[in-house]
Amino acid sequence: MTNESYNLICKALAEIIKGSEFEGHVFLVGGCVRDEIMHTKIHDIDIAVTLPNGGVRFALWLYKKRLTAGKRPPLVFEHFATAKVRLKQFPKEVIDCVQTRKNRYVFEEDPKPEEHFGTIEEDALCRDLTINSLFKNISTNELLDPTGLALHDIENHIIRTPNIPDISLRDNAMHILRCIRFAVKFEWEISLELLESMKKNLDIMSEATVRRMTNELFSILQLKKKERAFKLIKSIGAMPYIEPYLKMIQEGTVSMNISKGKKPQKKRRKKGVEKEGRKKHRSSNSNKKKNLQAESNNK
Repeated sequence: MTNESYNLICKALAEIIKGSEFEGHVFLVGGCVRDEIMHTKIHDIDIAVTLPNGGVRFALWLYKKRLTAGKRPPLVFEHFATAKVRLKQFPKEVIDCVQTRKNRYVFEEDPKPEEHFGTIEEDALCRDLTINSLFKNISTNELLDPTGLALHDIENHIIRTPNIPDISLRDNAMHILRCIRFAVKFEWEISLELLESMKKNLDIMSEATVRRMTNELFSILQLKKKERAFKLIKSIGAMPYIEPYLKMIQEGTVSMNISKGKKPQKKRRKKGVEKEGRKKHRSSNSNKKKNLQAESNNK
């Protein structure tokens, strides 16, 4: 995605929702707002809708208005109240839609906790880092910093969590590695309070899935200064948690298409061979039928 296409999509969305129930309720959030403030390349668009189940409702509304690309409805994840949608005007760009949420854990042992609707302020506290807790109103272009820390931390190059570190880190098994990745990517410093909390909460990493852990490690391995990342990982004592996954990557057990994101690469050659084989098989069957038909006619 180019920054120009990002701006065009924002303008298009603002125009689309004029006079609808969504006007004033659709916000850009997270990395895209951060990157816009920092004047760096914007990679994707995340929007949060300040209405119950707003992300899913908004995506389906766009589909019903025939404003989405393709004939299929948006990809919806009901359990997490999220949806992915592409606009007809910009068919190559995926927009992730969510509702603003609040602390989602009803039971700590729940492996798939449900999302609960919340205010913008509550949602900001659920974000991984302060710098990812900015909101921008699509309709008015108003910039919101609910925690009062995001703009300060961007200006002062600080990595810290919007909530108490122990709470933020235990909200997601990958937050520890994400803190390290962003610190190294931007060449910023992690707050001392967050560093101490990372050391205390390492056990949360054991809850990560293979896909999510390898995905995050692939991203770290792509950093220009990945050596600093692994130095930080060692300093907090996290190496035992990631070594099995590094071994899997080294041995080629898993692979990842970094440029496109999140799905393991598939072996296309094999598929091509299989398709070619199916074509030959169909062609052979067709010839057999013709021959049988000719013999029958001769008789």
